[in-house]
Order: sequence, then structure tokens, then C-alpha cells
Amino acid sequence: MLTTAFVRLRKKFLQQARTMLPSLEDAEDALQEAFVRLWPHAEKLLTHKDVEAVTKVTIRHIAIDQSRRKQPSELIMEEAKSDYLDDKERLAQAEMLMQQLLTPLQRDIIRLREYEDRPYSEVAATLNMTETAVRMQLSRARKILREAWKKQL
Repeated sequence: MLTTAFVRLRKKFLQQARTMLPSLEDAEDALQEAFVRLWPHAEKLLTHKDVEAVTKVTIRHIAIDQSRRKQPSELIMEEAKSDYLDDKERLAQAEMLMQQLLTPLQRDIIRLREYEDRPYSEVAATLNMTETAVRMQLSRARKILREAWKKQL
């Protein structure tokens, strides 16, 4: 009974699956999986109406399962893309503020200390300054950028 009803109603089942899944291939896979899941229970399905009802529910559950399996990875990718774009945009804004508001010396200090992660002693030696002067200029530059950033928000 299951095989006969399934073959007769296959087109209808495929249309149902197609409305819930993104591609024909996914719909066909769901239909195949529904048949495999129902096969052990074939002797309990006595009429075409039984087969149709149980198959519809099974297809719906399979479609929900498939969408749940795919959704987290898609969400993660979208969030990662959004975070990347947000970070890139913030970095561009910070660079623009640095160019507009800081002296060339302050920009050099930030580049060496923050971007290249050089120790204060190396920054001081590179720029022919004392460590105290480097720390002071860096503190002033950070304060300028922090205040400008707050105004933008």
C-alpha cells in the first residue's frame, strides 16, 4: 500500500516539499528520506489517506530539520561578513580621524606602538625621543581620538 500510494501521490508530495525547501534537489531528497523513514511502518498504513497524511507530516518535519541544519552556518557567515564590514568601516573612520586631527609625530607613534606593537623604548629610539615623551604624545593622541570618536556616535 505504501509504495502504491507513494508513487501515485509523488507529484503532490514533491510540490509540497518544493514549497518548503530552496531547491528541487532538496525537495527530492526530502521525499526520498520520507519514504525511507516510513518504509518500516508500511504495514500500519492501510489506506491512501493514511499514507498521504503521514507523508505530509514527515516531509514537513524533514524540511524543518534541513532548514535548521543550514541556518546556523548561514547566520554565522552573515554575522561574520557584517562584523568584518563594520570593523573595516570603523578602521577607515579611525584612519580618517587620525589624518585629520593628529600631528605627523602622533600618527608615527600610534603606527609604531599600536599597529606594529613595538615597545616604548624602540619607538623612542626610532623617533629620537625619550620614552616619557613617547608616552605623553601617545596619551594625547588617544585622548584626541577618543573625544572625536564620542562626538561621531
